[in-house]
Amino acid sequence: MTTTPAPRSVSLALVLLATGCLVQHDAYEARRAQLIDHDGDGLTEVDGDCDDADPESYPGAPERCDAADNDCDGDVDEDATDATTWYRDADGDGYGSAEETVPGSSTAPSQSEGEGVEEVTAG
Repeated sequence: MTTTPAPRSVSLALVLLATGCLVQHDAYEARRAQLIDHDGDGLTEVDGDCDDADPESYPGAPERCDAADNDCDGDVDEDATDATTWYRDADGDGYGSAEETVPGSSTAPSQSEGEGVEEVTAG
């Protein structure tokens, strides 16, 4: 019984496969990273987690005034649960008017939006 040696191309492919040369390591690692939940919030990048290093940022998370997109919708600090309500002080007496509120986060709106503003924490 005579055996025929495997074609050279098959032998070379087996050697390359055994040494890992046919696997694109960087592509493998990048895809692997997308499939791992790095922050333990139950979601991965593939699931839409926009910051997989922060367990407080995930699709549907409550938005906070922290200059980050907590709910992964592409907007930062919109409708934040800890937003501060600002009242315009149009007459400059140091007291804002309840009729003229300015939604905001932790920083005061610019003075160009009104004569003055007074901070009152929403609650």
